[in-house]
Amino acid sequence: MQGKRNLGRLNRLTALLLALVWLGAGLVATVVGFLRDRWLLLAVGLFAVVYAILWLHVFARSRLLSWREFVAPWRSAAQAPHSEVKKSRSMRL
Repeated sequence: MQGKRNLGRLNRLTALLLALVWLGAGLVATVVGFLRDRWLLLAVGLFAVVYAILWLHVFARSRLLSWREFVAPWRSAAQAPHSEVKKSRSMRL
């Protein structure tokens, strides 16, 4: 499966820097869009903040996200420990 191998230090640092840049730009765009009543800029800013959170997930997990994790990151985080438990049980049998 692609995306399951661990990332190296340089790739993790790149993911962290991307997350910080997207987060900063997203927060600025959100605030300016809200203060100037520019709804499109506000929506783009919120999208950038969500994208930054996805890059933070990449940094924290030290691996690239699958499409399922990209689309619904809250579901994959909750299901990940359970799938590991099932794998370890089946390997013992």
